[in-house]
Amino acid sequence: MANQNDTTAAAEPALLFRFVYFWSCPLYDEDDDLVIELEISKEMNSIERLVKTSKLNISLDFFLATSFDFHVKATCCDILHFNMHGEDGSLGFEKYSSSSLSEQIGSMDDHTIADLTKVVKKFNPTIIFLGTCHSQQIAEAFVKEAGVSHVIAIKEPVEHGEEGEIDDDAATLFTKAFYSCLFQSKHTIQESFDNAVEVTEREYPTEADKFILLGSGSHDVHIELPPQGGEMIITKSPEPATGNLRRHTTEMVGREDTVGEIVRALHYETTKVTVVVGE
Repeated sequence: MANQNDTTAAAEPALLFRFVYFWSCPLYDEDDDLVIELEISKEMNSIERLVKTSKLNISLDFFLATSFDFHVKATCCDILHFNMHGEDGSLGFEKYSSSSLSEQIGSMDDHTIADLTKVVKKFNPTIIFLGTCHSQQIAEAFVKEAGVSHVIAIKEPVEHGEEGEIDDDAATLFTKAFYSCLFQSKHTIQESFDNAVEVTEREYPTEADKFILLGSGSHDVHIELPPQGGEMIITKSPEPATGNLRRHTTEMVGREDTVGEIVRALHYETTKVTVVVGE
């Protein structure tokens, strides 16, 4: 046993600060309708650059949001971030299985408030960032039922005709501004949020007030950040196999269902394809 009066005893190494980012962008939803593509890579790259620039001892993990990975890989994190489609109190994960060719192209797998809260209760991260449309209900459940201290989400519309959706570019700008401020230890969580709203309002005045900060306690606190110069680990999960198929474009408006059928059919090995070309 080390002498308690021995000031030369080696200090224990600082614990790694863990930032877990779950993303999803399936090709089609559970109703077999094609899904609008999100600008996920832009936001991911922005966060990665911020972490590298901060030189903090951070483990940054980018995971494809499947049910299995969420239950296994979301544990013991300090920040939990979601970037995916959301609607009616659910998040659109990806239904992905290596044994099912039809699911490898990325069909949507909705996770309800109950599903999400059950997992969050187990590890209770310091901050949860729901960068998804219609996510206020989920945020409120995380606070009330799981006791999460700080949750950022997108407000639900309060008046008829308002949209509970957020512009991708505005969301990316807000995210960058929030974490950029947060990773400077002199700023509190509330200050970081307020700064992100202010920055976003300059370029997207109609989008900035859609963000909301909820929690079980005061936001005028500093997040306990790791020291600089330590170990930095960045991991990324592989994207689902989609072959050379491209997402539908604006020219496909009105024919989404047909395109979706073609996309799914091409991923079955037994499908026979006839190609007709001409002028």
